[in-house]
Amino acid sequence: MTNACEVVFSTLEGVAVVCSGEAALHCAAVAPFLSDTSYESPIEIPLTQNGDLFPEEVIRHLVAYVEHFFGPRRVERGPSMIPKPKAEPVECYLDTWEQSFLRSLLTDGDARRHERLIALLNAAEKAGVETLRDMLLAWVATQIEILSEGKGAMEAAEALRQFFGIPNEWSEEDMEHLGREMAHY
Repeated sequence: MTNACEVVFSTLEGVAVVCSGEAALHCAAVAPFLSDTSYESPIEIPLTQNGDLFPEEVIRHLVAYVEHFFGPRRVERGPSMIPKPKAEPVECYLDTWEQSFLRSLLTDGDARRHERLIALLNAAEKAGVETLRDMLLAWVATQIEILSEGKGAMEAAEALRQFFGIPNEWSEEDMEHLGREMAHY
């Protein structure tokens, strides 16, 4: 199915990022706008999270993904399907383009510098791009497995909090109590 109408995503910086209508049809949150033929091209879509637009860099990655797999010049095969539950690290299921795409989301290729990837995960969720969301969630699951390997529950929880920048809201007393309870597992 093709659609000549383009979609323009607004960004936090005020930049308009253009996406083909054909690719945008694979964004569940956008597709309903494209089914209404009364719109004139282009359709502006303000994709937001907590009332804020996403940064340009994040929207450009979102558009690059949907154009690559679903746009007019798409590759012949679709996105890799990652089994649930996955038995291997996410990279084992991805083609070369997807692996490179994932690496491009990490600052300097460092998994600990994953802010762009998490922002794109949120944008993929808001836009309704399930295959992108699933790939990014599988990456997160792989990181959780790596960080948790060989650690007790408390140590693994602390490693995950540090990795994902989640503050520990428990008091020292609560942590000690929880540590005693978790010692039995």
